[in-house]
Amino acid sequence: MSLSDLASIGNFVSGIAVVVSLIYLALQVRHAHKAQRALMHQARTERLINACLGSMRGEVAEMVTKMANGEEMSSPLEKLQAYYYIRMQIVTVEDALWQHDAGYLDKDSVDTAILNLQRVMQLPAARAAWLMQRPQLPPAVRERMDKLLSASLAAETWDWAADYKDAQARALASH
Repeated sequence: MSLSDLASIGNFVSGIAVVVSLIYLALQVRHAHKAQRALMHQARTERLINACLGSMRGEVAEMVTKMANGEEMSSPLEKLQAYYYIRMQIVTVEDALWQHDAGYLDKDSVDTAILNLQRVMQLPAARAAWLMQRPQLPPAVRERMDKLLSASLAAETWDWAADYKDAQARALASH
């Protein structure tokens, strides 16, 4: 075997090694993308759980109950709490949309966030908080939110208590 034959074999083996390396790299990139999506989903879930826990505590729970029952926010504190509660809802949707656009969040998760905000925006206190926050958002975000919320803002007020009572009656009837 001549030196040129050995060089040709070496080039062939080198070519195969490059192809194997590229396949391995592609698999690693795919795995890293999946791991990144899982981390984003986990962080989103943790943030939502913490927000829910915060909404169940003391005076915030009282304010959320007033919002859900369509009661007037009587104190400046309650109005401020309602404002920030809705701000949290808007930021959650804004973040979910960003993550989805970047490819880190699936469509079902972003749709869930949007549907939740749309339902909450059927409460008068939520609408008031939105109208206060709307001018503070960048135009592109404001326009996107306007499109997502237009039907909710024009819809009838959500009677959360009646919906809960109906759901509870259905749950009891199913046993």
